Amino acid sequence: FRDGLHLSHIVVRPAMPLLLALSGLAPGLALHAPAAARSRSPCMQIKSPERPGSVADMSAAMADMREQLAADERTSALISAMRGTNINDDDNAASGTTLQVVEMRAGDDSLPTEYDPAALSAYFRKRPGAVLTRIGQLALYGGAWVAKTLLSALRGELTSGSEGEVAAVAGLRDVLVSLGPFYIKLGQALSIRPDILSPQAMVQLQQLCDKVPPFESAVAMQCVRDELGVEDVSELFSTITPEPVAAASLGQVYKATLREGGDEVAVKVQ
Repeated sequence: FRDGLHLSHIVVRPAMPLLLALSGLAPGLALHAPAAARSRSPCMQIKSPERPGSVADMSAAMADMREQLAADERTSALISAMRGTNINDDDNAASGTTLQVVEMRAGDDSLPTEYDPAALSAYFRKRPGAVLTRIGQLALYGGAWVAKTLLSALRGELTSGSEGEVAAVAGLRDVLVSLGPFYIKLGQALSIRPDILSPQAMVQLQQLCDKVPPFESAVAMQCVRDELGVEDVSELFSTITPEPVAAASLGQVYKATLREGGDEVAVKVQ
């Protein structure tokens, strides 16, 4: 760098594609390829214009690059998908889909809340019915989607960005929602992976980030009663919304008013 902040001289080896890209993005840069370079390993030089550069010139070049990126349809779709701007706020992910709940048989033990393989194995060994029920849910909902997707793949309908891919990912979203929080988290992780999914397909999974259907309120209210040790939630709350006001992958929130004091509170069940 000389005379302040400007591009003075760069030697690039052997970045021919980069130079071609730079020549298109910043026409003011002159590209020089020495004649001797043609007979040896590529060596390209980028030299600045005669007049010194400035921060304003660099900003203008970056603005031109952003405009060219936005002009490319696929790049524009990718940027929109990464920002989540294509999501319709009125849409609900997998609207009408019911979370598949497995009822656990009561016992003298409780489900471990920390990862302990031995404790988890002992817990579920006493409840083979719950394990078989869950395996059945995975096979029924996941298996049906896998079979349908494989058929579409054999027909060549799953090319990147195609309607077939978008439909397949939308179907996967429904399956993930029905199988519960763990699978919803997997979908959220996939929603920011442009190396795996096209931008159009990513949008379908991004709805899992804040538009997850709630589980049944009867289950939530039973959880509140068990956790707080009351026969009915009305013992603690003078009012509570019958349905959640918000829901995410691991919980949902109800608006309530405390019977003592009259304070409005948020009751989160997860």
